[in-house]
Amino acid sequence: MSAEFFSYHEIGIDQAQAAVGESYYLITSMGLIDRRAPYEFHLDGVALGALSVGRAWYNAGIDVAMADLQTCYYVNFPQTGGMQADHRHRSVEIVPGRAAVYQPVGDVRMRTSGDYSSYAVRIDRAALENALAARLGRPTTGPLALGASLDLTRPAGANWARLVRLLANEALAHRSTRRTALTNPLIAAPLHDAVLAGLLQATDHPDREALEQSIRAWGVAPVHRAIDAMHAYLDQPFTPTGLAQIAGCSVRSLQEGFRRHVGLTPLQNLRQVRLEHAHHDLANGDPTYSTVTDIACHWGFTHLGRFATTYRARYGRSTSHALRRAPPTPSLRRPASAVTKKVHRFGDTLGGVPRLGCC
Repeated sequence: MSAEFFSYHEIGIDQAQAAVGESYYLITSMGLIDRRAPYEFHLDGVALGALSVGRAWYNAGIDVAMADLQTCYYVNFPQTGGMQADHRHRSVEIVPGRAAVYQPVGDVRMRTSGDYSSYAVRIDRAALENALAARLGRPTTGPLALGASLDLTRPAGANWARLVRLLANEALAHRSTRRTALTNPLIAAPLHDAVLAGLLQATDHPDREALEQSIRAWGVAPVHRAIDAMHAYLDQPFTPTGLAQIAGCSVRSLQEGFRRHVGLTPLQNLRQVRLEHAHHDLANGDPTYSTVTDIACHWGFTHLGRFATTYRARYGRSTSHALRRAPPTPSLRRPASAVTKKVHRFGDTLGGVPRLGCC
């Protein structure tokens, strides 16, 4: 999964329309509400797999119309200002704390206030529908009947908006520094998966209740298969969806299986496996050529403060001390067959380790 960044600064309405069309959707018309107003437009974003996330700013109110999105779902929510969104015979007033949600079928019209800053999220239709099927463990029919708006003040909506802002901020940082953690697939793939899953958890749709229902998962074999894959393919950008496919079950079944037999979620378990390898690299690294930051980012840990705290809790010393002083340790790489033990041993080993943050 590669990250492709885009950035536009336009002072003409036609150029702004072309920029949005290139990165998000085809606009049929776009005009100034006050035709005498000067116009300026900024858009910075990132395309990541089936997902495009960006932050846009308009200095003047605009009136936008577009035909059916067809191949995608689109969500827009303001940071400043407000908007009236008309879609599928419904009109919604959008202010900070609420998002407009657009389905693939149905004309769209948006009228913004002046000095309008917003986050824009485009998700390929097939990707979102497949993400729902993977979590339910059964096929779904599309397009999904998503609610017309999304409350971002409730926990699920607030968590989803936080992920969107994180990706948009990475795009802004890339414009100025040309550096970003999203070039590392171990970081980018889980974030991509989390945005799709988070939207399905936060917005209203007919299968929302099914996603929230508890599920029984007694079998240990899927957990074995997922753990074996984590150890055998260390450099793979695993996501909950990908691990569930390897395990041969739904995402929710695998999560419940890990909870029952390991005491961690699949991604928490994966982070502990990667923490072991980060520890090995720190113990064997040469501080002349390696840094704690390099090693942490290589294994998918971008929040260095959380990484340092978790490392100290697990190994009893600081990351910098480990890189300077720790003696060499044997390689941790081993074939998958070496980890096909009783799964409760992984829970005994890893259950007491503090969780890492989202990386």
